[in-house]
Amino acid sequence: MEKVLEVKELTKQYTKVLAADKVSFDIGKGEVFALIGPNGAGKTTTIRMISTLLTPTSGDAFVMGHSILSEPEKVRE
Repeated sequence: MEKVLEVKELTKQYTKVLAADKVSFDIGKGEVFALIGPNGAGKTTTIRMISTLLTPTSGDAFVMGHSILSEPEKVRE
């Protein structure tokens, strides 16, 4: 199955707060996916990194094969 989103160990560390810790998942073409969890679990931070609004501290994600780190303009297209 073709992957439309591949998230590999995305992490966001602020000075004293670990907002997202090594988040990894794949979403295939045609799949329905839900990102759920309690308040403060890092859901919004993860989405902001995937959408290139935040730069991850480590890890990477690929939207339709384009890296959020090296090809942010392609991701936003």
